[in-house]
Amino acid sequence: MAATRGSPAVRRASALLTEIAAHPEGRTVPELSRQLGMPISSTYDLVNDLVDLVALSRHPDGRVVLGDDFASLARGFVDGTVLIERFRAAAVTSWELSDVTLLLACERDGSALILATHRGEQNLPITMRAGMRWPMDATAAGIVLQVTEPAHRSERVSAARVAGIVLQVTEPAHRSERVSAARVAGYSIVERTSTLPLVSVAVPVSAASPVALCALLDADRRTAQELVEPLRRLAERIA
Repeated sequence: MAATRGSPAVRRASALLTEIAAHPEGRTVPELSRQLGMPISSTYDLVNDLVDLVALSRHPDGRVVLGDDFASLARGFVDGTVLIERFRAAAVTSWELSDVTLLLACERDGSALILATHRGEQNLPITMRAGMRWPMDATAAGIVLQVTEPAHRSERVSAARVAGIVLQVTEPAHRSERVSAARVAGYSIVERTSTLPLVSVAVPVSAASPVALCALLDADRRTAQELVEPLRRLAERIA
């Protein structure tokens, strides 16, 4: 019998992606391990690699799903610009922000989706990875993204209002106030929340871009306000 051709690693990745694609609600790593007959440690490694490559998204409860429209998002194309590559190159040389963790994020299905990360010198209590999603009001990035909401999200919210689905329709007052403040100031600062125990600062990459540049810090060594102008300068370089 002829030997199976191709890379075993590629075949495992293909099988894993196929399994996740068949379950839009998502799969946990233990479920994937059992279904595919792979050691759980190998499954964790493969899932982490695919999340880093933005081929998968990880929900806070541990489920992983395929990223929507990642054929273009993974390459970072927004308005014809390769933002992810520019972000990575600019973040490395931004000495003003070398001690904080930087994120590039966009809105996806009502969440702030992390497209790329750059780890700073300051150790954080949580590891941020590309593909992670956070509630829109959990970080400053989510607040900034709501200032220039994509049309499709507004359409979904309108449809939900008609259908009686209240999620994101009856938004908390503090969220609306934060969005209004960010619209006026051109940036947002969100203190520690129950969802994310860090301070976040974010600015839009450009006035028309549906992408936010965000810094995370524990606020022990620097104040959030002093990061605003360095973030704006970095956003200009990326845009």
